Amino acid sequence: MDLVAVKRLRCTLTLHFAVIATMTAMLVATGSQSFFLPILIFFVSLAGYIFVDRLEWFELGRIGSYIGMVVATAFSISSYLYHAFWMPSESGQLLAIAGLLVYPEAVLFLQNKNLRVFEQLAVFLLLEMIVAALVNDNIMFGVLLAPIMLLWVSALFLFSRYATIVQVDPNLERPVPLLFELLLQRFRKSLLGEKKVLSVVTSQASLSDVQSSRGLRRTLQSFPIGVGAVVFAAFFFYLLPRTATTSLEPSLAFETKVGLPKSLTIGTVGRLLSDPTPVMRVSLTDSVNGQPYALREPPYIRARIMDTYGAANRSNWVAYGEWIFGGIHEYRRLRGLESTGPAVEQGSDVVDIEFDIKRRFANVMFNLPPAFASKPAQDIRLNYDQLNMVLEEIDPAKLPRGKSLVYSIGSTGFANGRQLKVIPAALGNGSFADNRNLYNLTRDFRKFEGCQRYREELLADSGIDLNSPYAIAALIESHFGNGKFTYTLDLRPPVDHDLDPIEDFLLNQRRGHCQYFASSMVMMLRQSNIPSRIVVGYRPTEFNKIGKYFPVRQNDAHAWVEALFSREDLLGTDVEQWLTTSEDYWVRFDPTASVEGEGIEIVEQQGQAMDYAEKLWKDYVVEGQKLSGDNTLYAPVAANSKNAYDQIAERLRNLKQNLEQGHLFSSTTGIGFAWPLTILIIGVGIFSILLWRLIVLLPRVAPRLAKKLGIIRERPAVQQAFFARCLSLLSALGYTRQLYETPSEFTQRAAGELLARDTQSTASLCPSLGLITAAYYRLRFSHDTELSTDEQNAIQQTLEQLAAIDARKK
Repeated sequence: MDLVAVKRLRCTLTLHFAVIATMTAMLVATGSQSFFLPILIFFVSLAGYIFVDRLEWFELGRIGSYIGMVVATAFSISSYLYHAFWMPSESGQLLAIAGLLVYPEAVLFLQNKNLRVFEQLAVFLLLEMIVAALVNDNIMFGVLLAPIMLLWVSALFLFSRYATIVQVDPNLERPVPLLFELLLQRFRKSLLGEKKVLSVVTSQASLSDVQSSRGLRRTLQSFPIGVGAVVFAAFFFYLLPRTATTSLEPSLAFETKVGLPKSLTIGTVGRLLSDPTPVMRVSLTDSVNGQPYALREPPYIRARIMDTYGAANRSNWVAYGEWIFGGIHEYRRLRGLESTGPAVEQGSDVVDIEFDIKRRFANVMFNLPPAFASKPAQDIRLNYDQLNMVLEEIDPAKLPRGKSLVYSIGSTGFANGRQLKVIPAALGNGSFADNRNLYNLTRDFRKFEGCQRYREELLADSGIDLNSPYAIAALIESHFGNGKFTYTLDLRPPVDHDLDPIEDFLLNQRRGHCQYFASSMVMMLRQSNIPSRIVVGYRPTEFNKIGKYFPVRQNDAHAWVEALFSREDLLGTDVEQWLTTSEDYWVRFDPTASVEGEGIEIVEQQGQAMDYAEKLWKDYVVEGQKLSGDNTLYAPVAANSKNAYDQIAERLRNLKQNLEQGHLFSSTTGIGFAWPLTILIIGVGIFSILLWRLIVLLPRVAPRLAKKLGIIRERPAVQQAFFARCLSLLSALGYTRQLYETPSEFTQRAAGELLARDTQSTASLCPSLGLITAAYYRLRFSHDTELSTDEQNAIQQTLEQLAAIDARKK
């Protein structure tokens, strides 16, 4: 038997399982956002492959394996109990179950590989695939599942070959017998005189014979199995109930702290601005031509309004320095385009907006007012509050488990690619709810005397018409952008602890984020008797040019101001052209100072191709929300392909023009030299050259290490099991083959010395050993692959005779 080839086959099979284990752990990691398990199994399997299987420096013995399994199981169970009872978390429980499978895999990779270890690895990996499907619902599951299944096909072929070889020669694995097995064997030998004779003679004992198969036959076998594996992967993905841990419902007494809060404590938005978690995707489409609506500036996506400040009544339940909504909502079913009044007549664009909100953020409903129902029927009922211009929130528990929230609305709040800052106000008919809501817009800040003096000085020095509310509001908005105030997330402790946080910002700090700017402007507007409130939502700046949508993240959270004016107040201003027949209007103000004096512009999304692929994967595979009616998987790709080709052609033309003008590396051309990519390519090239030189030089410098690593492969001298058994028995008798001896010379020398030692019992060994050597030469160097029955019997008798001599010697 070719022992080196057997070892190579065992190492290849181990490498297959190591790659499968790492990729399966990656499936768990992409769903759970915890990459500890794939990192652990990668390094452990790599160490096991190099030091246990290739170099054979160490292995985890039977006792060590038992201890490792017990420790791994105890750790996983403890983690599960912790997340089940002490700190309830369904995601933690699923990760603990995944650890219960991965940790034993790590122990198995450190053992000497045999059929039992390979079978256990296969079972653990298949169970881990099921756990991965439960916690994963993104595109990486589909990307990794196909190669994993193909690797499984290859691993099963290798495993079948290895199992066949072990059946031919069970001594290959050399199992370490247990203590009771050794005692039972000695008892049977001493009491019954039984001994098990293992026949090692076979007509097909060559590893090359076991492994050999014609290329066409192997292809015909692999092709249907590979196709079947891919089909199984597809059904496996579609049928298993996948639930990403990020969308798991919280346990009792635990509130999910994601998205925009219902109350706005000073500093809340600052924490959101440090979180890059994706929230949703927003698409805008022109209702007239059905094409994507091109915006020239980032949109203001509305979520909630805050009209009551907690500092006004510190004795009640409202926290100090906290914004809440203190009015009353009156929700009615969202009506069609006619509900927006004369907005269309005065020249605004009609835009359809689709919100694709991740399930964990589905506790908030978004819109861009003035809103109307753009579709006759949707999966969810949209209820709208005309006065506050917000949608009624939907209980996420009522949504289909594992799916995102997708709905569409229409809006007439756009014109010429810009979002209008003035919106007709629906104040109602003077009901109690409307009066209370309006009353909240003029209170809370009467006792802020320091800010009152600051506002009066500002207005006195401005020279504007103090009888114009809109001019006062515009002055206050521009005042925060005059360079005296700084936008930053690096907040400092209060300068004066006795002051309200807003007062301290306006009078002392003058540095903060949008929540401070919006709160200060509302305070100054209300002190000027201008009804105003804070609006909280998102203002995304990235745009996916492939999918034509805005990807919205937590750090796009923003707070701005809405003030209420009459039609008379707005006549003669810059918003007069957008006035309708309505008597009252909301006007948007954004006092937040820009970063480093730069304006906020729409930029191209980084990694937009991958993000768009994830969107298609979610829409057409995971959730199937777009597989209805005339929608197909290829429709969005076909719709955007022309634009993509046009962009590529435009870039190529720009590149050619800059090359002709010699401006390739000029900063003014917009085409810069990609230094990081260049350094990476150079580094990879240098590393590849060094690795190649190491492979070339290692056999000369350290030949033994090169042999163990497989860089030097020598064809072994022994390939037949019966001849290997013969050499083993002669070695036990004290005869070792020297490097300068051929197999024939060695067996002749051993037979002669045995004959000289014991003439009577070894008289027939010389011709018998010659027969073994001749059979070995014929099978080794000729085309013969079989031995006759007489030859097999003669070789078996010779080996038994050598074994008997060895037994007498002992």
